[in-house]
Amino acid sequence: MKSESNIYFIDSSALITVNRFYPSSVFPDLWKHIDELFRKKKIVSHEMVYDEIVPDSGPKDDIGKLISKYKSSFYPITNKQGQLAVKILATFPRLIDPRAKKDEADPWIISLIIEKMEEEN
Repeated sequence: MKSESNIYFIDSSALITVNRFYPSSVFPDLWKHIDELFRKKKIVSHEMVYDEIVPDSGPKDDIGKLISKYKSSFYPITNKQGQLAVKILATFPRLIDPRAKKDEADPWIISLIIEKMEEEN
């Protein structure tokens, strides 16, 4: 039986893929389910993911409109995450592209997950 206590930490690529290949006009039930998961705090992520998807100005695409309703589901950077991200990148330096023009969220999402798991214990 599936646990109802699952929380899903999501990366921008998953949200971008849904937007690109499963548009709300064709898959409205999928989008309603994603909306419900956000509403119930079953999908969360890092503010860096939010910043990658939602533009500071100008029009938002469908996924930007959806997640902008749930900004509180995107956690900010903490000191603990900073410490964890340094360790993660020391262990997995190829996790990010050092030549990337924008910050990459992967080590921050992993740090967030570790932080939240430690809070539960």
